[in-house]
Amino acid sequence: MARGRSLASRSAEPLGPRKLDFGQLTAEDFELLCFLILTTKHKEARRPRAQDAGADALLPDSSGIGYSRCWQFKRFTQNISWPSCIDSLDRAVERYKMPHYTFCFARDLTGNQERFFLEKLAGRHKGVKVDYWSHSQLLATLITSPDGERIVNWFYERPSMDISTLLVAVRAGGPLESGADVSGRLRAVAEWLIRNDPWFSYTIGTREVGMLTPAPQPGSIGALELHGPQVVERYEALPRNDLAIEEFGPAGKILFDDSEAGRRSHEAFQQALASGEGVTIEEGSELIVVAARPAFVASS
Repeated sequence: MARGRSLASRSAEPLGPRKLDFGQLTAEDFELLCFLILTTKHKEARRPRAQDAGADALLPDSSGIGYSRCWQFKRFTQNISWPSCIDSLDRAVERYKMPHYTFCFARDLTGNQERFFLEKLAGRHKGVKVDYWSHSQLLATLITSPDGERIVNWFYERPSMDISTLLVAVRAGGPLESGADVSGRLRAVAEWLIRNDPWFSYTIGTREVGMLTPAPQPGSIGALELHGPQVVERYEALPRNDLAIEEFGPAGKILFDDSEAGRRSHEAFQQALASGEGVTIEEGSELIVVAARPAFVASS
């Protein structure tokens, strides 16, 4: 008698789409999810600093001065607050004067809600196209592209029987008996990073201890190096969108000592800022760097 089904037979059964309930997200997380979806279509989109002006995301126009489109993210999972939508639209038109405005809803609209949207919002401002992305439209982006998969894996736990995850884990922990095994191990790590981080892409490499550090990639915001007895592993992060730098980019401060050396270094630093020239500070100061956590240093 068979004791159970094999992994191959299980993998042949349809698992169905992942259940992504936007109502499980906080309002802030839903806004981030929508913005990341938006950047898969419009990489130059950005989030305004003053998000009380009726728009949660902006698309600059070709002049670089105005905006060609704005988005508003509304996490309404049951009833929709139409006064809130009208207020957001009115404020955005006044502030940004864009020709296209899009709502992102955490639910699909009913027939009555669709009619209300068309009557009260779609034609409210002459010369402004007003439309929306529904739950189904947002979901379609998430489940049909590698960019969407990264976003989903950031916000939602992965199913325990995700076959691709199991295969990656098996390959990463397999034997190292040939050059192909080594490349497979590195490829497995790279694939994990590609599938799970919507903020950064990475370059991955190794070198023997004592070899020169490679030049940084253009656009890189930093690198993590793990030094072992014989090998150095290097992971370099490149942002996928502008918000990645704002949310996770490194920040720091320079503390100058209350000493003669510290005062000289501080004066040299101030002169360099004023002149725009570089300066090397070797004494009387301490650099403190605070870096947020990209995927490759996420806690287990």
